Amino acid sequence: MHMAEIKEEACTVPAQKREEILDKCIGIFADNGIENTAVSVICRKMPINPATLYKFFSSKKEIISECVKRCSSNIETELLNGMKKYENDIRGMGEFFFEVVKKNSKGMRFCVQVFTSPNSENDFNSPTLYFRNKYAVYSNIIAEIVGVDTKIFEPYFRLFLSVMYYYVLTDDEKQCNVQRLKIYELLLKESGKEKTEPNK
Repeated sequence: MHMAEIKEEACTVPAQKREEILDKCIGIFADNGIENTAVSVICRKMPINPATLYKFFSSKKEIISECVKRCSSNIETELLNGMKKYENDIRGMGEFFFEVVKKNSKGMRFCVQVFTSPNSENDFNSPTLYFRNKYAVYSNIIAEIVGVDTKIFEPYFRLFLSVMYYYVLTDDEKQCNVQRLKIYELLLKESGKEKTEPNK
């Protein structure tokens, strides 16, 4: 192995370790709640030496911020790779989005905990703003793909996300299915696409 290759491999090891730590932290936060999960709890459940953890992150706040970005990145990659297939297809887009949420349910549960935390505006302001910005972008992109005016689409998308949040917090897929289908029905009717989009 050449010296350049050795140096490149050495650089990727810390990055891989950091991502592994973040993935484990997301699961720990999702299962225990961010308010109930101190750094000492993370170290015990991983397990990892606190000194090792602090080589990568300076505080719990930084861990949470980076976890939000990693969750967002994972979900964003899947959405971008698949949602263009559902042009003018409200139901298809919704079901695809739901499948992505199901696949990333722990990450979504963690993110919901961050948004609903009583400390979200103080301790977690940066990650909360990060996801709010992503929400605004995706609301417009998805509205354009499914062919619905953004002013009509936005409140339904907000409602749809509320149903997704309910699902990741409760695992109540039956109730989620009922609410999701009702949203499709109302959005199709208000957007005038009720007769143009086939039933599925």
